[in-house]
Amino acid sequence: AKIKSFFKEIENEVLKNFDKYPPNVEAMKTNKAKGGLPSDWFDMLKWNKKLSEIEAPFVRATYMIGGKAALKQLKSEFQFNSIAAGMENITDKRTGSIMDTNAVTQRQIRKHVAKGIEAGESTAKIRKRLSDYFKGDDIKYRAEKIARTESIWAYNSGAVAGYQQSRVVK
Repeated sequence: AKIKSFFKEIENEVLKNFDKYPPNVEAMKTNKAKGGLPSDWFDMLKWNKKLSEIEAPFVRATYMIGGKAALKQLKSEFQFNSIAAGMENITDKRTGSIMDTNAVTQRQIRKHVAKGIEAGESTAKIRKRLSDYFKGDDIKYRAEKIARTESIWAYNSGAVAGYQQSRVVK
């Protein structure tokens, strides 16, 4: 749910910025002029930080669950030690995943705007095209895929740390 609302926030900001800085066809062709470019509508650094903040508590909690489950499975007398397992830096390992997620979003924005320009659409039609993209199945699927991927990664990483702490597995 949080990732879906994340994409909704992006949609709102992109469309607001689109209205403020409508597509500049010449700028998009030359990539030299400023204003009316998808990069003006989508602040990559802001959205990378926001997605990291959304994912962090979930990743940490799932990591802990994986570590505890591994020790329980081995019937270990040890308690999962998240500090020893490096959990405080666990989200740093997902920076590439976050950047990829937002790079895909930015590419999709560019693609939809470019298609509209190529088709000779009005600014209103290009805006609708963007709005439809954010409301479409692609975004819903991506939100679910991100949640599944991060869950699996965090749980398995925690399990590996738990196995290592058990002193049964190195």
